[in-house]
Amino acid sequence: MLTARQRDILAYIEAYVAEQGIAPTLEEIAAHFSLRSVATVHKHIGNLVARGHLRRGTGSRSLELVRTVLPYAEAPLRGILRAGAPLGEPPHDERIPVPSAMARGSAPLFCVRVEGDGFREEGLAAGDLLICTEAVPPADGDLVLALLPAGQAVCARYALQPAGGALMSGASELWPASLSLRVLGVGVGVVRVLPRG
Repeated sequence: MLTARQRDILAYIEAYVAEQGIAPTLEEIAAHFSLRSVATVHKHIGNLVARGHLRRGTGSRSLELVRTVLPYAEAPLRGILRAGAPLGEPPHDERIPVPSAMARGSAPLFCVRVEGDGFREEGLAAGDLLICTEAVPPADGDLVLALLPAGQAVCARYALQPAGGALMSGASELWPASLSLRVLGVGVGVVRVLPRG
């Protein structure tokens, strides 16, 4: 069974190959997931090779998907995520194909589109699709999508605290659960539209 990180890396490699026609380098994978060490990526790739999901050659872009198509599910686009604003309504009804390996059990998946640069501390860039599951409550360290009492949407890491859960952003802001946070979903992956060229 793959870990959540391994599923995310496999999904990223597939999306990259589909968009660029070549595999990403280990450095590009590390940068995408904000990992400081390429050795961590190397370990995950080794596990994916051992489990038969990838083949590895000798070049820097020699990763090859063994399964060229992963099973997909359709996740509805539920909103537009902007820093300091309520969750915006999507412009039209849209369903996004996402790897079904991102699902946690039978809980439905949904996604939100990121606008602006307000969530870079969480590894999210403008245009990214944050894939979420409705399986809650979150576990310690999960990236969660939540609403503050004033209605602003936030995306931050869930942290267990002595007095209960809290959300901690990369900018070290803290929102304790006592604020009556409404957790909408737990982030399970990101679909990034890669620049062409």
